[in-house]
Amino acid sequence: MKKIVIINFLLIQVLAHGQKFTREQQEVINAENSFAGLSKSANQVDAFMAYLSDSTIMFNGENKPVSGMSLYRDRKPNNSLLFWWPVFVGASRDGKMGFSTGPWEWSKNRDTLPQGFGYYATLWQKDAGGHWKMQVDLGIQFPSSERSNPPLKASPTNVPASNSVLPKYLLMAKDKTYNELLKTSSYIKERFTRDGHMLRSGHKPFADPGEFGGLDEKGKSFSYLQVSGGSADSNDMFYTYGTVKTTGADGKISDEKYFRVWKIEDGIWKIVLDVLSN
Repeated sequence: MKKIVIINFLLIQVLAHGQKFTREQQEVINAENSFAGLSKSANQVDAFMAYLSDSTIMFNGENKPVSGMSLYRDRKPNNSLLFWWPVFVGASRDGKMGFSTGPWEWSKNRDTLPQGFGYYATLWQKDAGGHWKMQVDLGIQFPSSERSNPPLKASPTNVPASNSVLPKYLLMAKDKTYNELLKTSSYIKERFTRDGHMLRSGHKPFADPGEFGGLDEKGKSFSYLQVSGGSADSNDMFYTYGTVKTTGADGKISDEKYFRVWKIEDGIWKIVLDVLSN
């Protein structure tokens, strides 16, 4: 397992250095890789405590948004291994906000092959001291490894048009309006950027809006409730998170949670990353 992790980590570095990223994008990549590297060299608990802040939002076992610190402060390190790597990132123009998503693997024991697989999604924000900290963290699970390592890429950073510069409360309202449209589907493909990513529990990631049709939601209904969010000072990126009541085709209702990142594309606010996790 250690050899597999080391090979993966080296591959990440080769991919990252083989492409050109803006300074802001590279900072997000570096933060994510440093975070994952600490989980490998030390342990998951110490890694999370190093990158959590008092305002970090995660979700508890009841799918409610809570302080990330409250979930990790009293945890004790063990011999398990949680490792991950970024394959898709983005950053705001002011270099103070960004997002990252990619595969994660979990092993009960560091010397065994992974038993858990999925994708993570993290909203990063710089604190007053210039350090990158997690602001929101949410992931999905699926049954097996992707068996591939997608090349690392970044979503372009675009300049907002004058008519797209909106205060935070109007950005949050834009997301709420979108939520109200999600009745019999958890997404509207036309509202996504050209490189938009969508994560759904039990499914491999959809890394292109052209793939979204492969998600079968027939007979399901959705009720989204936005809890909160935040926006970049450069007004080209914002995020939201909240809870979702999902009703299956069999009438069974389940509590889920969502996390979403919006950005400017061609002067229009569109979704670049959308996560629905059970």
